[in-house]
Amino acid sequence: MPANYNDLSEYNLTELDLLEIYIDSYADFTPDNKKSYRILVHNEIGKRYFMGDGVEVDKEKAFEYFMKSASSGDPCAQFILGKCYEEGYGTEVKEQTAFKWYKKAAEQGIAEAQEALGRCYTYGIGTKVDEDVAREWYEQAASQKDSNEGYVWWKFI
Repeated sequence: MPANYNDLSEYNLTELDLLEIYIDSYADFTPDNKKSYRILVHNEIGKRYFMGDGVEVDKEKAFEYFMKSASSGDPCAQFILGKCYEEGYGTEVKEQTAFKWYKKAAEQGIAEAQEALGRCYTYGIGTKVDEDVAREWYEQAASQKDSNEGYVWWKFI
């Protein structure tokens, strides 16, 4: 494991795959540790496939890795899945599914997801138009907009 467990940028994809196996087999990790590290690895691999960082761009593979993290409860991956479903990155456009993933992430405090949810309520994306609810989500997002700085790369999707 790197000294900074949140920075996996020094690993190539083969090493990240091996790191996932290592995480699962390491006896001193608690189940929560394993889950957290696995999410970090899946998000890093997903990001690389999405952005074409050291590999050819493959939105479908990126989507698969983000789905693994999102299904494990990671709010950042949940937001990214919302974006994928809304824009058709690596999957079909499904506005109601995009709304569902945005809502999961927004409820866990991801400002970008709160903003996206406000937009969904403003324009009826995957839900009915409700300007009062939209305003509430926009206000929540604005109140803590800079709290997710570690995930700046997703602003490019």
